[in-house]
Amino acid sequence: MLTNSAYIYTTSFFGGVEVLIADFTNHQFDAHWHDTWSIGTVVSGAHDNSPRATGNGIVNSGQVTVIAPGEVHAGRVLSPNRCKYVMFYIQDAELRKAFEHLDQRVPSVSNLTFESPELHQELAHCAMQLADPSTTLFDTEVSWARCLALIVEQLSLTVVINSLPPRIEDFKKVAIARDYLDNHYYEMITLDQLAQEANLSKFHLCREFSRIFNISPNKYLRQLRLIKAKQLLSDGYPVAEIATTCGFSDQSHLGRHFKAVFGVSPKKYADEFK
Repeated sequence: MLTNSAYIYTTSFFGGVEVLIADFTNHQFDAHWHDTWSIGTVVSGAHDNSPRATGNGIVNSGQVTVIAPGEVHAGRVLSPNRCKYVMFYIQDAELRKAFEHLDQRVPSVSNLTFESPELHQELAHCAMQLADPSTTLFDTEVSWARCLALIVEQLSLTVVINSLPPRIEDFKKVAIARDYLDNHYYEMITLDQLAQEANLSKFHLCREFSRIFNISPNKYLRQLRLIKAKQLLSDGYPVAEIATTCGFSDQSHLGRHFKAVFGVSPKKYADEFK
């Protein structure tokens, strides 16, 4: 029997941590990124979060994964396993505060997987507490504080060797295109228009954008729109209005892409804030 269920829980503590509890058999996430840190663990099964299904992002049962803000990733269950996992979405400012309390800086991390039985157990426990209405806010906050302390401890021990930086001139031009998308995501943007802004040919822009940011310009734009839509949903705006405001052709267009990236429908996500 195929099982695909996902629940998102929102919190009022530590800058508003969001938690996804997922139980998937065949669901696949499109390549996307978050504007938060994504920190979670696989409870059972195995999951591959590499954007091109290369197997480089495999997270097995009991392992912890950390994905930095802006890091492109995807998600698929490794057949024939059913995969259950929990994922916490943490604001960058909140994680930095935790490191500052220990007079440390957040290490350079992009997409990291490691073994930590204690952190695995605490993350799973904290997620289950959030899903249990009988759990007090104090108990959940204490559990999350313990998770955060363990996260800081583990990341402080991590040394990440970064790849060589992209060519400077190409990076500057492609960054102009990215900034244009950031500021005009709600408009109908053409590739000709974007290439003109970056002073690159359409072919060169698409190739370098994908090489530098690990995502194509059109998928980056779609993800921007989804991030904005998510923010408006949490503020209580109607789904139909959000679809138009964020540049989607209609409500069903928004709904299809929203679920492909976040695992739940816009309505189900919005219900968490009522």
